[in-house]
Amino acid sequence: MLHIFCDICIKAIDIGMRLNTHFDKTRWKFLITSFKEQTGHAFTKTQLKNKWDGCKKDWRIWNKLVSETGVGWNSELGTISASDEWWKQKIQEIRGAKKFRHVGIEPSLKNKFDRMYSNIVATGEGINMSSSSNTKSGGKKKARDPYEVRGKKKKTYGIGVQLLSRCNQLLESMSTKSDSTSVYMDCEGCSIREVMAELHSIPGVSIEDEFHDFATEYLSLRRKREMWASMGDKQQKLRWLQRMYACTKRA
Repeated sequence: MLHIFCDICIKAIDIGMRLNTHFDKTRWKFLITSFKEQTGHAFTKTQLKNKWDGCKKDWRIWNKLVSETGVGWNSELGTISASDEWWKQKIQEIRGAKKFRHVGIEPSLKNKFDRMYSNIVATGEGINMSSSSNTKSGGKKKARDPYEVRGKKKKTYGIGVQLLSRCNQLLESMSTKSDSTSVYMDCEGCSIREVMAELHSIPGVSIEDEFHDFATEYLSLRRKREMWASMGDKQQKLRWLQRMYACTKRA
């Protein structure tokens, strides 16, 4: 879904919908509508804006890491190929670098981030987002990068990071919850209606017992319904679900 979100943003940028460094209310409505049409997930402007800002933060940190001489993407590791000593140093120097130690931004996604953010240049108290140069321009000193060195950020920035992190967690949580209700993403035979109809057709299953109550809640998640569909015939599916029920009882 992140790639879809990026593709929609890039399309909006390419057709001139970003007026300066951001989308206005009308343009965000286009992003919201397009995202819902392509994924079936209905997110608010605030949720998608938080995702935009979070990706921009990650992109800037990642650019600092990959700009180092002698390092590059390693497809087997899924991140930068560098020594433990190098990583230890960068984690100390660059706030936020630790999250990329084992999982980086793969090249195709970075290319999309480049198109989304590399031409953004903020003014005033903002930060130069251009990837072209670190030199002074027009006699004005470039604003200090708040991600660069620990201990040199504004005091209020830590609060902003915490809020952004919390919003990203909320967005992921909303995605998981919407997974149970959106029919757009269901594989054939994995919708709630289809799975419950199959369960009810199995002899011995009663809607009056506690096991059925467990099943209605457990199978409300799409990934559980997909697992159900992969278990074989009805009796194999029932035995699997009974084992899951037994596990929750023991817990």
